[in-house]
Amino acid sequence: MIIALAQMNSHIGNFDKNVEKIINWTKKAKKNNADLVVFPELALCGYPPQDLLDRKSFWKKNEESLEYLKKKLPKDIGVIVGSIREKRYNSALFFYDGRVKHQDKTLLPTYDVFDERRYFFPTEEWTVFEFKGKHLFLTVCEDIWDNYSFNPFDRVENYDLLINISASPFEVGKLQKRHKLLKEICKRESCLGIYVNMVGANDEIIFDGTSFAFDENGELLLQSHGFIEEMVYLNTEQQIQPIQKEIHPFDRLEKALVMGISDYFSKTGFKKAVIGLSGGMDSAMVLALASKALGNENVKAILMPGPYSTDHSVTDAKKLCENLKVEYFIIDINPIYEQMLMSLKKIFNNTKKDITEENIQSRIRGNVLMAYSNKFSALVLNTGNKSELSTGYCTLYGDMAGALAVIGDIYKTEVYELARYINKYARFDLIPENIIKKAPSAELAPDQKDEDSLPPYDILDPILYEYLEKNKSAEEISQNYDFSLDLVNDVIHKVFRSEYKRIQAPIVLKVSSKAFGSGRRIPI
Repeated sequence: MIIALAQMNSHIGNFDKNVEKIINWTKKAKKNNADLVVFPELALCGYPPQDLLDRKSFWKKNEESLEYLKKKLPKDIGVIVGSIREKRYNSALFFYDGRVKHQDKTLLPTYDVFDERRYFFPTEEWTVFEFKGKHLFLTVCEDIWDNYSFNPFDRVENYDLLINISASPFEVGKLQKRHKLLKEICKRESCLGIYVNMVGANDEIIFDGTSFAFDENGELLLQSHGFIEEMVYLNTEQQIQPIQKEIHPFDRLEKALVMGISDYFSKTGFKKAVIGLSGGMDSAMVLALASKALGNENVKAILMPGPYSTDHSVTDAKKLCENLKVEYFIIDINPIYEQMLMSLKKIFNNTKKDITEENIQSRIRGNVLMAYSNKFSALVLNTGNKSELSTGYCTLYGDMAGALAVIGDIYKTEVYELARYINKYARFDLIPENIIKKAPSAELAPDQKDEDSLPPYDILDPILYEYLEKNKSAEEISQNYDFSLDLVNDVIHKVFRSEYKRIQAPIVLKVSSKAFGSGRRIPI
């Protein structure tokens, strides 16, 4: 049997486009002599549809699309498509010879970004389908994960092909977890296993694709590329040599962020982006990623030197724009800042300068970016990293402005590592070395450094990681890292105190196991 693994980028609610893609890909698979083509979880309506599932019109359009598929799909090729189904089921639908069978999802996740029990019912009915001499058992995403007291495949016997259709979000290291899961199942159940994952980004969630197959010995037989739409083929009757796929984690991280930007723009209908370029590491990284995602002709940079900006910040930012061939503008914010202080003089009379004056500079820059955004329909890309967002080292309505927080799920130390990786594979200092090696600074006060307000990032980031992503207590973190308890508690207090800011932040592209966004629900 020849099986096509069709990792598809679905557009949520765009049934006509998704249907057209499913039909065209099926016809292509048939031309390549495939017996069966497998599409991802909820490929028909897109994932996650969220409260669109409360709309009768959404279900009506889904039913019409299923009827259309039933008529238009070739009758002599099996087609497995993820779809919602009557009575609110998340299902794998099996089209063949003009008929449709189904296997509904059993395990409905409610952790992190998932909230499936809000929308779907679980099934307790499982069927093995006989198809062209093979016995197929269909599972949907979570059904093969080992977070539960049982899994559906434990309750079913006599199948030799396990198929899992997924919409599994990307996070660093997630592919290895998926491999381990399916490998162990295939060895234990003595079956061939096929995993077809969605690709593309919807809002904060990024799907990496990277579909694969394991044999009954737990050997990896096939793996598609990540972060692109692709259809790959597996011949179950052919002797296939096991493969080894080692992919650098920063290669996957860069591709994930690029896809996150690209799909956010393409699926919302925008084409242009604008970025406030400071000459620092974070804005440099976002500019590099955005120019790759959207094309350098669609990205503009605005340099906004203020009273405490250094000359090298401007020259470094210019050099980066030249390397990326991105057009830039320079707007001196000093006159605006002085006028602002003059206007506030009566109110601020007899007060000392403090963080207020720093934040005014940041908010002026935010205003400039939003003015450009409005005038030229260019979305502002936010440049804050996870370390800053965690601790509140950012200004509401200033440097927190933007439609999308591109690196808001990457700690500062990781931003530097990613920059060096990008430069290594560019084979020159695409991101100028001076940007990478200089001490981080917001440049909002004389000789300011980030370490004036925060612990060094190589200390701060491990504390944040253990607290946010591993749910460790202050005492555990202090003991594990030999950090003082006062230091750890001070960092955690900063996280607590900044919750009101994060609730107003742009959506953050999720690339870790716990990002700020829908997957982290903390009371203010």
